[in-house]
Amino acid sequence: MEDDKPDVEKNEKPEKSFWRPILIEFVTVFFGVLGAFLVNDWQADKQELQNKVTYFESFIGDLRHIQYQIGQLDSVISEIQQRENNNVDFMIRPNPDLRFKTNDYLIQSAFQNENFTAIGSEFLNNLSFGSNVITEIKERIDNVRKLSREHYLSTPVNKQEVRIFKEWYLGELSEIKKLLDQLSKIIEQGALPGTQSILNRLNE
Repeated sequence: MEDDKPDVEKNEKPEKSFWRPILIEFVTVFFGVLGAFLVNDWQADKQELQNKVTYFESFIGDLRHIQYQIGQLDSVISEIQQRENNNVDFMIRPNPDLRFKTNDYLIQSAFQNENFTAIGSEFLNNLSFGSNVITEIKERIDNVRKLSREHYLSTPVNKQEVRIFKEWYLGELSEIKKLLDQLSKIIEQGALPGTQSILNRLNE
């Protein structure tokens, strides 16, 4: 009986040594796969964050570009008003500097962007109102450019007709200036600080 014991112990040791490397390999593979998933998730989250930062930086850049255009257009309108008021009887010449361009895709995308809608209706309403003002400014400018060009190229008219058209023309420019001032306040007091606040939170 005593001679059988060593054989049992000898049989148990090979069985333990057989499972040990398999278990180690399984644990290694498991943690390797888990680590790969965690790294992929981290990289995806990092890329998503970077995409958001890039979007909001572009949006802020576009708002500042609009502000710059507001200043330029306001100066152009002031010059036109001063010149035309001093030349009551002369026909209005189309002004190529009377224009207003914006990145419509970027502005419109704000209303489909979940990051904007998530921060509250007040900010979204501010953006919506600003977008409406931009649309009205562009439509009025396009109309003034079109009609002033037609007026200038049309058959010569009498001084009374020139004065009537000029009165309408200058009145439209005054309305456009009011809209530009309104848009400037919307950007300066609402859109810019609101968007910058989102960007600051993302960069924390």
